[in-house]
Amino acid sequence: MYLAFVALAGTMISVKQLEIVRSDLSGWIPQDDMHIYRGTQLFDYMDGAAPQYLEKGVITTGAQTLDGQNGWLVRSMIMDFGRDSNAVAMFIEKQIQNAGQAINDPVFPDTVAFMTLPLGGVQGYCHYSNYYFEITATGFADQSRAISVFDTMFTWYIQKINKLRNVYIKKVLTTGNIRESLKNVELAMPAFSGNQVHQGILLDGRSVRDSRKIVAIPVFKRIRSQKKK
Repeated sequence: MYLAFVALAGTMISVKQLEIVRSDLSGWIPQDDMHIYRGTQLFDYMDGAAPQYLEKGVITTGAQTLDGQNGWLVRSMIMDFGRDSNAVAMFIEKQIQNAGQAINDPVFPDTVAFMTLPLGGVQGYCHYSNYYFEITATGFADQSRAISVFDTMFTWYIQKINKLRNVYIKKVLTTGNIRESLKNVELAMPAFSGNQVHQGILLDGRSVRDSRKIVAIPVFKRIRSQKKK
């Protein structure tokens, strides 16, 4: 039940909440506010390429461009697919489309992220929870620096999603719900090291490994007022 509750918390996070503002990432300045496209409005953003995302169930898309130093540029597209499985399906579809030119990311497993290397930059594809991302970094003389920027951006999104999710869960647990057990709770995704995922701890103390995320919340119950007889 707690995993279903965490999944619900993920759906309560809007794409707009993942907008990067000037104070979020040192050295990166948003060109403007995030542009939001709901459902078929995606055609206004990408026209001919939209059907593949809509067929996989995209609900909302956010697009933002950021300026960095020395002419660096990052274009970020964030898609809320509502379900983890839909986001994964979109990611796998992109892996198939880019077969033969895709390379592994040095930080995240190939089940989570991969990239192609256009001249002077990187085109990264990744997913986390019910979100799918395409992050393009261009204007780099050193391609390894572009890869590092992609990893920084994706890591920031993961941390932001976890932070928003934790806030939502805590709000629910302290508003009309009481905790029966709160031992060894971990609400954040484990750290990645190459293709190895660090162990996490679930509620009952068992060690687990998961290629995408590890989350746990306490069992909870609704406080009900007793009816007067």
